Amino acid sequence: MHVASLLHQPWLITQSTVERNERTDAIEILKVNAQMHPESGGVYFSLALAYEKAGQIPLAIENYKTCLKYWPTNPDLGDRIKMLSATKPAAN
Repeated sequence: MHVASLLHQPWLITQSTVERNERTDAIEILKVNAQMHPESGGVYFSLALAYEKAGQIPLAIENYKTCLKYWPTNPDLGDRIKMLSATKPAAN
């Protein structure tokens, strides 16, 4: 699939790239997508999910909160933010 078409379908990036443990690539593509579509709640949801799967919890929370701003009707965001906020950061 062509990269340009993936940028309009961020859930495909998250599902395919993140699940194949290519999280860094997925995050970079989704960050570009967020720049291209800064008012899309779905873009921030996908980026937050990629950060979450990569264990980057503060960035996941930040992007879920941005998603909530543009997609306030998503019923799962509040609980997801609460759950991640209660997560202890991994020790390095």
